[in-house]
Amino acid sequence: AALLASEVSLATEVKKLQQLAEHATILGEIATPAPQPTDLVALLTEIATPRNLTTRFSDEQVILPADPRLLRFAFTAILDAPAANRPDEGLNGLILTLRTTGADAQRLAVITIEGKRLELDGILPAPGAGTTPNEGRLSVFLAREILRLHAGTLQSGPGLKGTDIQIALGTL
Repeated sequence: AALLASEVSLATEVKKLQQLAEHATILGEIATPAPQPTDLVALLTEIATPRNLTTRFSDEQVILPADPRLLRFAFTAILDAPAANRPDEGLNGLILTLRTTGADAQRLAVITIEGKRLELDGILPAPGAGTTPNEGRLSVFLAREILRLHAGTLQSGPGLKGTDIQIALGTL
């Protein structure tokens, strides 16, 4: 039993080190983004399909100049954090929506994650003066910075089914 516990502990530590290495790689990529025309419908479908998420995307094609590697990491981190905080439910019952607003250089993609009990570990809302510090996940912090790099924002607020996570995404 002690040997099994030791192996499980070692496997957990190795997984944490692999995540740390991935985060360090992303940090380097944030410094040198590679913008290219990115189809957000295809990118979000690629992320949502293996997670069995219900999706509601507009019929129009949503292509923005962006770094698809960075956005893939950001959206994955934003989806994985609430799933970890909902161990019994995971991503069940969540809905991912995508729509656009504006035109040409003012065009924004608006992505919403709807569902109950959506928490991003202290990242949202941003800490204010006189509040108790709350540490969040490094992956969500990096996701927020990637979105900021793409002229985007990450917010949460009341929705029809509970707290919604809203992402507005511009161009890199």
